[in-house]
Amino acid sequence: MNRIFLLLFQFLSVYFQAQVIENKEAFKKCRKDFSKKTCLSDEDGDGFLFYLDQCPKEAGEKDNLGCPWSDSDGDSLIDKYDECPTVMGALENNGCPWPDYDHDGLLDKDDSCPMVPGPQSNNGCPLCNISSQDHFK
Repeated sequence: MNRIFLLLFQFLSVYFQAQVIENKEAFKKCRKDFSKKTCLSDEDGDGFLFYLDQCPKEAGEKDNLGCPWSDSDGDSLIDKYDECPTVMGALENNGCPWPDYDHDGLLDKDDSCPMVPGPQSNNGCPLCNISSQDHFK
């Protein structure tokens, strides 16, 4: 008899195991607008229950409360890691555009003289008009 009672108790405890509600206030708020089943579901499959998920309809990251990280400038580097989150830039430059300090059309990373304008044919450096004879006078 004790054995039957024990087996019945184990079966019922496993069968009716309730989900733990982590945040009762959030769950109550969810229940006002949605069913219990919806509130306890994970519709977007990101590991956050609907009632705790800040973005329940789109999968996101746990460290962003279930929301995907944004990329405001569309340069494929999420704002969290982008040093220039509102301006599209190169991944190699931490999401920032490469500068052209001397405005000669050659980016500083490729410009041998980034502070002085010069033609691309001379790697961004100015052309010298001094002849070798004038130089040694």
